[in-house]
Amino acid sequence: MKGRSAVRAQVEAAAVEGIGDIFEKMLKIRPALCRHVPIDSRALISAVVALASQRIKINVVVHIPRPLAEQVTLRLLGSSCPLDGLSEADVHDAVGEIANMVAGRVKHQLAPSAAGLAIALPSVFAGGSLHLAGGRGAEDFEYCLRIEDGTFWLAGVVRESAGGLEVPAA
Repeated sequence: MKGRSAVRAQVEAAAVEGIGDIFEKMLKIRPALCRHVPIDSRALISAVVALASQRIKINVVVHIPRPLAEQVTLRLLGSSCPLDGLSEADVHDAVGEIANMVAGRVKHQLAPSAAGLAIALPSVFAGGSLHLAGGRGAEDFEYCLRIEDGTFWLAGVVRESAGGLEVPAA
């Protein structure tokens, strides 16, 4: 596919803006874009949230290394929870909630032109690939972001069906 579609550009912008706002408002830190840093994907906690309608399918993914995911979870839960008091479920819930909020931002941004766009519950897993396969005709994006405690990734895949969406000019 030549260039990037208007829908992909809108999804990408909403996701990047969303992750920045979530970290800034909830965690009081603003992530900065950084050069891609290689990492052992087995050390990641990843969350995927799917959005779909008859005309578009989107996956929003957040990948956070486990030690950083634990720190982010502590910040979300507040200072009352010690690191040794975190369960695996707490960490998975926090990463899933971040991905869900980013996907919610994407849905809100597309709402005027994406009637019937449904959002699924997050799927969270340990380990996994940093690269998504969206199939023929899919467009993807990936960002490496840094906060004071470490680096994490935001990724997405957008696939439009024939006819696509009409995206209003920004």
